[in-house]
Amino acid sequence: MTAEQNDNAPTTSDVTRDELDKKILVVQTILSNADSSPHEILKQITAAINESNGGSKLVATILSGGVTNYSYKVQVDTHPQLTIFAKLSFEYALFNPSAHHDLARTQNEYDAMKMARNVAPDCVVSPLACWDLEHNGQKAKLLVTEWSNADEQFGIQFHEGVVDPRIAPQLADTIANLHTIESFDPEFNAQVKSSIIGLLEFVKQSSTEAAKKETPANRTEAYMAEVGADIIFNILKDNIQDFEQTRDCLIHNDFHVFNILCEKKPSIDKLEHFGPDGSVIVCDWEQTIVGPIGRDIGQALAAPIGCLIGHMLNGYREASIDNYINTLLDHYFERMAESGKSEDELAYIYRNSIGWIGWAQYVVFYFMKIQLDAFGVESEELQNYMRDAMGLLGLKLMRLSYDKDYVAAATSLSELKSMFTNLIEEEVIRAKSNFNSRKAKMHPRKSSMLRASSRRVSDASMYLLTADSLARELSLNL
Repeated sequence: MTAEQNDNAPTTSDVTRDELDKKILVVQTILSNADSSPHEILKQITAAINESNGGSKLVATILSGGVTNYSYKVQVDTHPQLTIFAKLSFEYALFNPSAHHDLARTQNEYDAMKMARNVAPDCVVSPLACWDLEHNGQKAKLLVTEWSNADEQFGIQFHEGVVDPRIAPQLADTIANLHTIESFDPEFNAQVKSSIIGLLEFVKQSSTEAAKKETPANRTEAYMAEVGADIIFNILKDNIQDFEQTRDCLIHNDFHVFNILCEKKPSIDKLEHFGPDGSVIVCDWEQTIVGPIGRDIGQALAAPIGCLIGHMLNGYREASIDNYINTLLDHYFERMAESGKSEDELAYIYRNSIGWIGWAQYVVFYFMKIQLDAFGVESEELQNYMRDAMGLLGLKLMRLSYDKDYVAAATSLSELKSMFTNLIEEEVIRAKSNFNSRKAKMHPRKSSMLRASSRRVSDASMYLLTADSLARELSLNL
């Protein structure tokens, strides 16, 4: 149901007033706790305000949110260097008390950041506090962390087609360090799985029915019909089982390029120029669990592969995206080999990563139709093309990963690499053919509309609520 269809939907003035109340709550909570905090930045904030005799104040600016949480940039107005990040989370979705949000996720996000910070201090900001509070009778939590000067979503670079080559090795190191932590609770934050499993069950049911259509609507459905409903069902069943039961290591579990922050480019007119330091920060740790080892790498590659295809629809083969994909994989697997993984274990990780690339492309981009404006194409026609391409490629990659009758379990790492590369190349070549058939002209690269609008693409809470909604729809249909 949309806001326009909901008679109880808030008016603009209601939203504005509610947002102001929450800003006040955030500022007051920080000020009331800062002085007793062991963290220097919070003590400096208190001192700056107290010493100003009313000349300075703490202000909060909304960055994103509005579903179950808001994220803020919080700073002393007269001392911009005194800046922190805050996330205010409530136990129910804002303006929708029927949608529950587990506040344990926020506490676990704080705990996950502490673990990740210990092994990757350059790529994870320091968590400062996680405070319990209450607002209008509703329980809430306020997560506070240090601020990072790397504050632009990395995904924007893929949308523009020019990617900083310094980022991939840092990401590979960060996630390899996380994956090689040896001491953890195997059930850490496991409650986040239920919503995603409910979503995947819905996808499995709907996809199995789609595979039985006599008249496929697109290339994806034609492939499903060709493969058969039973195989589609088994691929998705094995994917669910992998997510639900596998306990390989700690994983970020939401490691896509819009949950990675980098430095803003010094000039939006010169897209090839990057920030001086090449710094990168991994954020949004609220879905961290113990799960399948390939899921993080898979999510980190799904959208970039989509952008590689999307830019080819515009007539460009983006070498920097190719470089990102190859560098991330090569560096990560070098690190895993150094950690003692055998050749068979490396092949398992690679194969599992392929499956999770396919999962993101089929489930997130094709089935849920999320982020279709992030592939470097703007027209509705080309976005529909990209959705179908992601659906088809995603299913092929999932089959490569999960269908052991199709690709034997003993398949070597080198063979898996070759098959993976060939499947991507098929879609890139097809996109080039599409560009040529349209007799389109290559246009100069331009700054991303995502940067111009300062819009954040990712919202984990929106994703989880969508999963909850689909899971409820599935239960009603059974």
